[in-house]
Amino acid sequence: MLHRVPQRARQCTRVALAGFVGMLVDFAHRYGAQARADHRRFVDLFRNGRLPGP
Repeated sequence: MLHRVPQRARQCTRVALAGFVGMLVDFAHRYGAQARADHRRFVDLFRNGRLPGP
């Protein structure tokens, strides 16, 4: 026997998933921007001999 999910529940699920996907995309963009900034800083420090080390 097949049970149908009420239309309202399907709509709520779509809205929740859309919100989650939006938050995930925002996080990915922020993470990527931070990774690029960190890499730029590392390369700058490395090229200018300013990395602390032994």
